[in-house]
Amino acid sequence: MPRSEKQKKAFTLVEVLIGLATFGLVMTAVVGILYNIQWGWQRQRDDMICVDNARWAMEFMGTELKQAGNITTPASDRAKFDLDTDGDNAADTTVWYWRGNSSADGTGLGDSTYLYRGIGSGIGQAVAVRQQLANFVINNPSGNNIFDQSSGLVTIELTTSKGTRSYTARTMVRPRN
Repeated sequence: MPRSEKQKKAFTLVEVLIGLATFGLVMTAVVGILYNIQWGWQRQRDDMICVDNARWAMEFMGTELKQAGNITTPASDRAKFDLDTDGDNAADTTVWYWRGNSSADGTGLGDSTYLYRGIGSGIGQAVAVRQQLANFVINNPSGNNIFDQSSGLVTIELTTSKGTRSYTARTMVRPRN
């Protein structure tokens, strides 16, 4: 039986199914691409936050150490120095930087993945008023100390980790004394 003119303009069921299948494949590919873009952007943003935090911590410590006197590094993960906070050219505040240790040992120096700052004549007093300076994983796989003092320079090296990526920041500061 011959088809009428109206029936010839319509799509067959097979043509509609093929169109829907093609559309589904294209949309699946587009969604996959958008997901990968979003995941890459999120990972890059997290990495930049980690690097920015490390850079800020290095700049803060470097600025403070430039004004410091009587700097000592009693341990590879600690630095102690005196500051003149009232401008009379006499040291009146002792500042400590340190990496925390395992909370299981009972010393209370803080989480071992954080860097702290405190004020006090001894580490015990500094711990009582500690502030987190950096809240990222600090681990120097190079084996270098976080704080090192030689030839009149203080070297600070921090390696931050985010997932499987690591970023190392290193600066050398010449204190005023």
